[in-house]
Amino acid sequence: MRLFVGIPLVDPARSGVLALRERLIETISRQGVRFVNPEKLHLTLNFLGDVGEDHLAGLTEAIGTVCESQTSMALEVARLGCFPTMHRPKVIWAGIQGDLSALGESQAALGVAVKPFAPDAETKPYMPHLTIARVSPGSQAVGRIVEPISREVGVLGALAADTVALYESARDGSYIRLQEWRLGA
Repeated sequence: MRLFVGIPLVDPARSGVLALRERLIETISRQGVRFVNPEKLHLTLNFLGDVGEDHLAGLTEAIGTVCESQTSMALEVARLGCFPTMHRPKVIWAGIQGDLSALGESQAALGVAVKPFAPDAETKPYMPHLTIARVSPGSQAVGRIVEPISREVGVLGALAADTVALYESARDGSYIRLQEWRLGA
C-alpha cells in the first residue's frame, strides 16, 4: 500500500485554492500541465511510500498517539509558487503560512513515529505546500504565464488544521482516506 499522512483541505482555504486553480486552468490550459483533481487536494505531512498491510495496525496506533499529543494549528493557504523555479516549473503550488513552528513539530513527530512501519518514508526537509498542478516537462512558457499571477496572489483562506488523515494512493490514482484523527483528542 502506498501511503501518506496529510491534513485535509477544508473551507475557507479549499474555496480559495479551487478559485485559484480555475484561474490557472483558464490561463494555462495547455498540454504538459496536469491539474490536481479537487478531491485530491491536501497538505502532505509525511509521504510513507510502500507499507505492508501487516504494519497498518501498528502504524495507525503510532499516528494516533502522536495526534493525541499535538494541538490544532492556525494556518493559511497563501502565495503561489513553483518547484524547482518559476522559470522552469515542474510543480505549481500554493504556500502555507501561520503556525509553521507547530506544523513542523507535528510533521517531525509523525516522521519519527511512522519510521518503524514505513522504512521508505521520505526524509528530505519539509516544505509545506499544496500541489495544484504538475508541469511536464518544465516549461519556460508556463513559468512566464504563472509569474505575474503569483505576484497578485495573497491569502487564499484560513485552514484550521485540526485533523490528520492517513491516505492510500490507490492504483487508479485516487486517494482513499483510511483513517483520521483529531489533534489533541
